[in-house]
Amino acid sequence: MYDLLIFIEDELSLAQSVWASPDDLLKLSTFVQQDILPRPLEVAYLFGNTPELEHSILERARALVEDGQADLLAVTAGREIRTDPDGHIIYRGGQAWKRDLIEAGIDERKIVVVPAPDPQPHTGTEAKRFIEMIQDSGLSAIGIVAHPTHILRAFVSSVTEVVRRQSNIKVYAIPGLAEDWQSTTLYSQHGERRKRIDCLEGELQRLNRWHAKGDLISAAEVLNYLETRKD
Repeated sequence: MYDLLIFIEDELSLAQSVWASPDDLLKLSTFVQQDILPRPLEVAYLFGNTPELEHSILERARALVEDGQADLLAVTAGREIRTDPDGHIIYRGGQAWKRDLIEAGIDERKIVVVPAPDPQPHTGTEAKRFIEMIQDSGLSAIGIVAHPTHILRAFVSSVTEVVRRQSNIKVYAIPGLAEDWQSTTLYSQHGERRKRIDCLEGELQRLNRWHAKGDLISAAEVLNYLETRKD
C-alpha cells in the first residue's frame, strides 16, 4: 500500500508540473529547427543516438566543418552500448563515430572526445559532462547537434546546465539532416521501434517528467535564456 501511495503521489506531481505551455512549446520546437548560427562555432557536440538515426547527425556534423560553420566537433567517449532485450546496439560509441567522421574526410585534429558520463550516458548526463568541459575550457559559442526528433530535449538539457551554472556560454541548436518521418526506426534504449514522427510523443513525455523531477528548467526559462543570448 505504501508503494502504491508513493506511485500515486509521483504521478500527481508529474501531472501538476508541465514543462511548457502550448505557446512556449510551439515557440521552442520551431526555434530549435531554425536557429541562426554564428560563423564559426567554436565546437559542435554530437548527441548520441541509435545506429538507425546516427546518419542524420554525422552528416550534419560533417557539413558543419566542411562549410566552415564549426571549428571542432565533439563526441562522447565510450564503447558501444547494448541494453535492449534483443541485444541490439543502441549506440555504437564515440570512437566509432570519430572513425566514421575521419573516413568521411574530417581531419582527426578537429574531433574532440568528451569523457564518458558516469553513470551510463543519456541526454542529461551527456549535456552535463559537455557543458562542464566547455566551461573549464573557456570556450563560449557552441552548437548542439542532435537528430530532429531529439534536438529539442538535447538543447533544453544543455541550456539547463548553462543557466544553472550562471555561465555566459552561448548554445545553438543544430538539428540533423531531415529523414523520412513515416519510416520505422529503433527509438530507445529498450529496443522500442516507432515511426520517426511518433518518436516526438516520447520526447514531450520525457521533458515533462524530467522537469517535474527538477532535472530541466522550464520552456519559459529557456526562452528567457534565448532573449539574453547575444549573437
